[in-house]
Amino acid sequence: MSKKNFIGDDWYKNVCIYQVYPRSFCDSNGDGIGDIRGIISKLDYIKSLNVGAIWICPMYDSPNRDNGYDVRDYFALQPEFGTTEDFSLLTAKCHELGIRVIMDVVLNHSSSECEWFLSSSSSERDPKRDWYIWRKGKPDGAPPTNWEAIFGGSAWNYDAKTDSYYLGTFSPYQPDFNWENAELREALFDVLRFWLERGVDGFRLDAINFISKAPGYPDGMAGPNGLAPIRPFVCNGPKVHTWLSEMKKKVLSPMHAMTVGEADGSSVEDAIRFSKEIDMIFSFDHVALDIGPNFTFNKKIPLPKLKSILSEWQNKLRGKAWNALFWENHDQPRIVSRLGDEDDLRAVSAKMLAAALFFLQGTPFIYQGEELGLPNTRFAKRTELRDIEMCNAFVNYVDTGILSQEHLMRFANYKGRDTGRTPMPWDGSPRAGFTTGTPWIKLGDTHRTLNVENQDADEHSVLNWFRTLIGFRRNDRVIRDGEYRVYNIDDPNVYEYTRLLNGSGYHILCSFCKDETRYVCGFEGTKTQMLFSNYGDDTFSETGKLRPFETVISKAELP
Repeated sequence: MSKKNFIGDDWYKNVCIYQVYPRSFCDSNGDGIGDIRGIISKLDYIKSLNVGAIWICPMYDSPNRDNGYDVRDYFALQPEFGTTEDFSLLTAKCHELGIRVIMDVVLNHSSSECEWFLSSSSSERDPKRDWYIWRKGKPDGAPPTNWEAIFGGSAWNYDAKTDSYYLGTFSPYQPDFNWENAELREALFDVLRFWLERGVDGFRLDAINFISKAPGYPDGMAGPNGLAPIRPFVCNGPKVHTWLSEMKKKVLSPMHAMTVGEADGSSVEDAIRFSKEIDMIFSFDHVALDIGPNFTFNKKIPLPKLKSILSEWQNKLRGKAWNALFWENHDQPRIVSRLGDEDDLRAVSAKMLAAALFFLQGTPFIYQGEELGLPNTRFAKRTELRDIEMCNAFVNYVDTGILSQEHLMRFANYKGRDTGRTPMPWDGSPRAGFTTGTPWIKLGDTHRTLNVENQDADEHSVLNWFRTLIGFRRNDRVIRDGEYRVYNIDDPNVYEYTRLLNGSGYHILCSFCKDETRYVCGFEGTKTQMLFSNYGDDTFSETGKLRPFETVISKAELP
């Protein structure tokens, strides 16, 4: 099937999307790094999941300070991933299989090695000087503001050549673009056009709500380290919608590009505003409930708060905007390590978590390995870590004596981004079928038993549960358009909701408890047929009890 045969600009409402982290997906040449040919070799597997599209994390030419989210050349591929011919083959084969291709694009910042930035930093008179955000220091020579970069340290970086500071919201290696400059905006629009013309069907827009900064660049309230968190000054700034509207008018609408925006710190109301320019956004309220300031964590997401957030987004976006549903991605740890069980109940808890998400209204995004129920990979020492965020945290907090190394390692193994970035386990061989060489990062702890080969052969596996649910929900009108209603929202152990369209649909019951738990059914209609049970039997009855992490999905009708 060619790209032109795909019908309808709202196709994303009917499918699940599978996220590929290319560096860790499949290595075709034995250098220890996943690549495009590796993805191509696994397209039949991806097709077997019943998904409608793949989202691929950045593959552009990059120094890899932040694993590709620091782009050096937007029009070239990272050589270790492959060639333009490889990419053309990938898109062609995906389209033959009926799979769309979503490319990750970074529009808030580039690499400090990008040719554009090298020109901008060469002279105050350079034509591209205004493509980035430059400011003079304060009278005493201090940075222009006291903002702290997301990956630690001052967000302002001094350049002696021009006696100025440039803004790097994330790190010194990722200077922010100046979206106020019309030439810069047009250059970024050309990036989108370039890849759309080469077969891409849409984009995941990295940190897209960061492109407009607070007017006047004010100081913030400083913390113990003398720096103020940057997010209030870069999230959802005053011109973000103006510029995204321009992007939609000039590129997205004419070229029928699907978009999902990463929009950290956005509310439901923000999502509705963004829906005028992009198709949906990722917000992170529901996966931030177990994380506190200064690298603290609770080891438990409170279910009533989780249900409240999910329900707010379901109800307030209905008819106004579209939900992007997810538990995991390349920036989040494995969900069974947060809300499920890593031991004997791992499989049933993974199945329950999938069911809880997949019957909500929206587009589910599945991160590679999630369909296997993989737990977090644990690291024994800081030298095993690869993520810039955690590596910088050790320098800024452990090496300065603010936090103990033991505490930060515990945090890294619970919430660190490397926990889910380890190689995809294809089989139980010493290198997990990922590579014949030395993997760029350590293998997951469980790859010998938790792998695609084992689960593919087991009809009751987590993998085959995902395949069944994804296939079931595809193009289902109730799941797409039905009303959502939650029951007993204060119950600390059970999530119960219905999806009904014209009085009939589905009743979803999910236990988030590792012990048997009692519940009071809130739905007053009729449940006529059990459709799915993660225990693989039909022993469930209306006894008011649920087994550990049990989920039961039934047909339902209002009286």
